[in-house]
Amino acid sequence: MKARYAEVYLNIRTSEINPAFDYIVPENIESDIRKGTVVIVPFGKRILKGIVSRVKNYSSFYSSNSDKLKEIIKVFPDYNIDSNRIKLAHWISYYYISSLGNALKLFMPPGFNFKETKKKYVLKEEKVYKLSSSRQNLENYLANKPSQKRIIESLKNTEKSELRHLLKESKSNIQSLKRLLERGYISEESIIVKKDFSYDDYLLDDAANDNKKIILNSSQQNCLNEISHFIESSLNHSFLIEGVTGSGKTEVYIRCVEKALEKNKTSVVLTPEISLVPQLYSMFKKTFKDECCVYHSGMNETERYEKWIDILEGRYKVIIGTRSALFTPFKNPGIIIIDEFHDNSYKENSGVRYCTVETALKFSKILNIPIVLGSATPSVRIKYRFEKENNSSILNLKEKIFKDSKVVREIIDLKKINTFSEDEIISNKLYSEIYERINKKEKVIIFINRRGYSKYLICGECGFIPKCENCNLPYTYHSVGNKLKCHHCGKEVVFNKTCLLCKSKRVMMLGTGIQKVEEKIRKRFQDVSIVRMDSDMTSKKKSHERILNEFIKSSPSILIGTQMVSKGLDIKDVTLVGVVNIDSMFSLPDYSINERVFQILTQVAGRAGRGFKDGKVLVQTYEADGIIIKSFMKDNFEIFYNEELKMRKDLKYPPFSNLVNIIISGKSYEKVSKTSYLLAEDIKSIKNSTDCEILGPAPSPFSKINKNYRWHILVKSFDLNIFISRFTKVFNKFKIEKNVRVLIDVDPYWIL
Repeated sequence: MKARYAEVYLNIRTSEINPAFDYIVPENIESDIRKGTVVIVPFGKRILKGIVSRVKNYSSFYSSNSDKLKEIIKVFPDYNIDSNRIKLAHWISYYYISSLGNALKLFMPPGFNFKETKKKYVLKEEKVYKLSSSRQNLENYLANKPSQKRIIESLKNTEKSELRHLLKESKSNIQSLKRLLERGYISEESIIVKKDFSYDDYLLDDAANDNKKIILNSSQQNCLNEISHFIESSLNHSFLIEGVTGSGKTEVYIRCVEKALEKNKTSVVLTPEISLVPQLYSMFKKTFKDECCVYHSGMNETERYEKWIDILEGRYKVIIGTRSALFTPFKNPGIIIIDEFHDNSYKENSGVRYCTVETALKFSKILNIPIVLGSATPSVRIKYRFEKENNSSILNLKEKIFKDSKVVREIIDLKKINTFSEDEIISNKLYSEIYERINKKEKVIIFINRRGYSKYLICGECGFIPKCENCNLPYTYHSVGNKLKCHHCGKEVVFNKTCLLCKSKRVMMLGTGIQKVEEKIRKRFQDVSIVRMDSDMTSKKKSHERILNEFIKSSPSILIGTQMVSKGLDIKDVTLVGVVNIDSMFSLPDYSINERVFQILTQVAGRAGRGFKDGKVLVQTYEADGIIIKSFMKDNFEIFYNEELKMRKDLKYPPFSNLVNIIISGKSYEKVSKTSYLLAEDIKSIKNSTDCEILGPAPSPFSKINKNYRWHILVKSFDLNIFISRFTKVFNKFKIEKNVRVLIDVDPYWIL
């Protein structure tokens, strides 16, 4: 019988982006080997896991290297990647110029490692006990055995009892239990105990808890009708729902999922932040009960593994989560929904630098199912594309559900306040508006775009500014624990409120951080429930849920937060939103910064007036006359969108090009700069065969992070497929110096 061969991809460091290795398929496992099979193979002196991408009847390596071609050792039994996911992995690897091994790993169970280790996830087994049917002479036996008698009495009240619970309930011990087992009066069995991560205790307001079926308005119904056709026909089509905040996009999502369930199909619903999952999950669970689950990185590895297995086995039909939920092994897909799709959290910034939105759009085409992207402030790049493509539609929700309520937008021009009698962090106007809402027992959200207490410190005696030695960037002062912290590498330094250089006590704190805002508000509103939401406060599991629960159940209450509070929160009693320190974003050197600021302002403004009560948004700024603030005040995305398109067309930025940001980093400045220039020369050598512009090499805006110097080469490509093809060939031959790292970011969300 002719030997068969498998092309196996391994996740190994190599000069090539996608190295494939041929292995002989042993006859005894031939029937188990197919595209997507995970296998155990020898590689040099190591034993590794690999993924079969192709099975073939010949090997181009066999004739000259027959003595070197090795056999597959065995099949890894837990999971095979299906052909559709193999296709998507190939596309991810190609488009994002990354190894296929890294792309394939996205689809593997949590904890999967290409190295062959003894570690293997198993679902947690626990012993449970119940009364046996045979109880002959039981009463006589229990005489003078009070500990064993209590165990029997406890089991009479329940069908089964887990070991620890049984011993605690009966106030007995393990020896008494063993005696009853030996006598056969009770029996023991093992069951699978799952942690079943969920948000069952999450609070919703009265309207959300109402079980009455919501009647869709005409705009919502039109959206549903358009999308339903493609769900029922199992056809691919891309929809963008451009809906103002509070227009009822979520209810349209729920109805789309209902349509998919009628066809017994699975829906994947993505949201950008873990903080948004509890509320979204609660809204879907109200309709879909036990068909609904969550999946995100805030769950621990065991919880994710258990949920991953449940999804693989088809237990859930509605999967809600962040970007990693897209790669779960859901069966019989019906629709993919991405809420707040403009958000930069959908971009992965480690490993394969994929964009969830682009990847989901490709996946929906492979699966031949519809995809829905929703946002009040759609990304300029995607909106422009949807206007041009035939297989895409833009649907509009232009009216709020609660038409009777209105939201007033007002600017507080910080240039015009008297800084001698007024606080520029929380202006008099903002304070008085907060007082008014508190007196009415309403809720307030204060948004600030910066963690910590102050932006940076400066010594009034010697002028010294403490900077992180790893990143050469100013430390941020955190009042909790009196520490200086670098928000780029995480390094912390104890700060005793004296200059680190000259020991003077004349240290000034400049800039505004969220802790300083919180301190000022707590001093003025001492009897009010005040909670803070930023990454420092949400590091613990389910902390988002706890913080939001406290804010929702308290009246009045104030929520102070960073960008986490600007997205998706639907809380009816929020009548005031105050925006502090938005100006700090304007200085960032990034082509898309106007879009980011406009989106954040619009999103955070949308948290006010979502119920029947009117709302107000106050924005404190020194840039009151700028184009972004003026566009925001008119509350018209089309005006901003058209102005932004003009600017980008002149500068040849997306959507009129694709950007590829190539980042070179390392601890040696000389090696990094040398590598950057050499790589730039190689890229310039293919410029004539691909339509592109090359900027750089040059130091990155953040030129040193965590002791690593950073340079970058920015490519504006006008035919991305040709550029990727040419660049990949060049990059495969390029020799990267030792201890230098090259990262390739296609369609970067930031170029910092």
